[in-house]
Amino acid sequence: MQSPSDKKTQVIIVGGGVTGLTLALMLERLQVSYVLLEAYPSLYKPVGTIIGLFPNGLRILDQLGVLEEIEATGQRTRNHRIVDGNTGRCLVCFSVERDLRERHGYGIVSVPRHDLLQILERHLQAKDCLLTGKRVTRVEDRESGVDVRCEDGTQYSGQIVIGADGIHSTVREEIQRLTRETHPEEAEPDTMRCEYACLFAATPPVPHLFSPGDVASAQRRSSNAAIMCGRAGELYLFYYWRLPSSPHPITSATIPHISASEQQRRWAEASTLRLSATSTVGDAVAAGLQRAGATALPHHVSTR
Repeated sequence: MQSPSDKKTQVIIVGGGVTGLTLALMLERLQVSYVLLEAYPSLYKPVGTIIGLFPNGLRILDQLGVLEEIEATGQRTRNHRIVDGNTGRCLVCFSVERDLRERHGYGIVSVPRHDLLQILERHLQAKDCLLTGKRVTRVEDRESGVDVRCEDGTQYSGQIVIGADGIHSTVREEIQRLTRETHPEEAEPDTMRCEYACLFAATPPVPHLFSPGDVASAQRRSSNAAIMCGRAGELYLFYYWRLPSSPHPITSATIPHISASEQQRRWAEASTLRLSATSTVGDAVAAGLQRAGATALPHHVSTR
């Protein structure tokens, strides 16, 4: 594996989240040289709570040799109960572990995002190819490959650059800029749709509500809540709602911001959703929100 300064680097990965680290692991297995550029000072930035890994993703992670450690760290989903959020009436309840494994060979494993990043990083051999504090500002196309420039003045050359840098993707913006400059007839507008937003948080265990591996979804028109119970009994809460008068289209610079007052109002709204005839989402919220946050949920699909 070549070092990051080697001019023969084949792939430049921009972004050190789950996607970027998984891709790096794939490239290592294929003996393809790479360098990964992460904008933050650490790969383990304190954002997010838990990630649900579904059969399609677990199959890939199994091939990469990390599934056993993920399952030892995370929590397998046992049962999923979907209820009417207005009445608490159970609409459907099924065994995720049994049904998905029968159909797909894998179930669902939920693992804290921070732990998942650590697992992926531990399995990478070329630690010197993981560079932090590298905020990309410019991508230049050239005949033999690409040059990627960073805010700190460093530059990296490779055959291909892959953007795994999230919704505010610099790589996507640079691809659009290069297309406008070289093939204006093929240029796409830098726009995306954003119709929903999400609250997320963790809480201490609430034993009378959930046991490890339980998941419940409370449905209401234009909104729903989901609660997952982790390995130690801790709860992970998510509340999704449709944005009123969603602006269409938006750009990466105009993605809606969810203010603190709006978050407070939405948590109060979520708390009224019923989980059963005798319990509500508010019973979980009352245990105390930890690592709470909110995000809009934009989605960008290229037409080419």
